[in-house]
Amino acid sequence: SRSLRVQAPPPPGPSPSASRGRPSPALLPRFAPAMAPKKQGAMKRPAAAPEERASKRAAVTKESGKKGQAQASSKQFGLVSKALLQSTDFPAHVLEMLSTSLPGCLGMPKEQRHPFQQEIAGMVGEVLAKCEAGLQGGVQSAETSLAAVKALKDTDEATERDEAEKLSAKEEAWAAAQTAADEASKALSAAREAQAATEAAKAAGDAEHEAAAEKKARLSSALSDHFLPIKEGGAEPAKVKEGIAAVLAAGGDFSFDATLLKALPSAAQKAFGDRGTFDGLVMDQIEA
Repeated sequence: SRSLRVQAPPPPGPSPSASRGRPSPALLPRFAPAMAPKKQGAMKRPAAAPEERASKRAAVTKESGKKGQAQASSKQFGLVSKALLQSTDFPAHVLEMLSTSLPGCLGMPKEQRHPFQQEIAGMVGEVLAKCEAGLQGGVQSAETSLAAVKALKDTDEATERDEAEKLSAKEEAWAAAQTAADEASKALSAAREAQAATEAAKAAGDAEHEAAAEKKARLSSALSDHFLPIKEGGAEPAKVKEGIAAVLAAGGDFSFDATLLKALPSAAQKAFGDRGTFDGLVMDQIEA
């Protein structure tokens, strides 16, 4: 069976309602409100002494210098780390290790470094020296290539100038040849015109010569075939008129004296023995 514990009644005393109205004297000092101090004038903070202010300024300046130095060192570490990681002569994990060790190695003054730190600094210097040598080699190679390109450029420019001069000379020669050709063409045209004029003159001269030759031949024929037989009295009476007409035609061609040509028919139609002195003179002048 469950045993029951009976709680003893509280000792006689004031009722809870009575105690609720009056606090216990033992608690009064603990919860009693503190007496407000008597109001006084507001107290000013005492000004710091000049030495204290100067000390604070020096501390602030020193702290700022440390921060600036730390920032500069961090920037320098960043530059060195960047240069290390760009190296192609060492494994990447080695370069990462050296880059990570930079602050703990180079951040310590040289005289305070441990031999291990000195050794790491030497490794960093070796990597940077190798990088510098590689870059210097690249610079020298680039300078050599640049010099070769410059030399080639100079050669090309010289060749271009020579070709330009040759082209200019050819253009001048072509212009001179063109001018000469134009002048020759003009001269040829003039020569052709002169030749045509000469040929025309020659043709005219030939025509005149032929005409003169024909007239001379007619005159000679008229004199020998017709006039002489009439003059000497040996011409047949039926051919006297024909002979006189031939002589008159030839005389007209050679512009014989009109008086002689007018007197010729009368003298020629007379018999040789019937001719007078005037008739004989006419005959002699015609023959002459």
